Amino acid sequence: MIRVAIVEDDREARESLRACLGWIAEKDRQQFRVSEFPSGAAFLGNYEPDYDLVFMDIEMPGMDGMETARALRKMDASVLLIFVTNMAQYAIAGYEVDGERIKEIQAVNAQRREAIANGMSLEEAMSRFPSVLKK
Repeated sequence: MIRVAIVEDDREARESLRACLGWIAEKDRQQFRVSEFPSGAAFLGNYEPDYDLVFMDIEMPGMDGMETARALRKMDASVLLIFVTNMAQYAIAGYEVDGERIKEIQAVNAQRREAIANGMSLEEAMSRFPSVLKK
């Protein structure tokens, strides 16, 4: 089971991400436990480091995604963080939070892609090549 948090103020965007995860679950026979949060403050309020993956909107009212991500990294350095935005000017800004880990992420993802291409399940590949999640 892959534990996922969606931190997004737009309800339709949250539903769209959840639908994408549903499609992946069906296609790859994966199981996701998805929690949704309408704001960074709601996400961090009672945060426990038990997520494998966080989808984080960058532009949110109040505490934006960058501020939320910086606070998250102080509490949990190992969770995989994916920024979600439709604003081109923010696309590169997400690397400020995890910039030093980009090469490690790319290497581990390449190992995972190769393993999955050779028949390994996504969940098994994530277990076998966890360094990006367990740093």
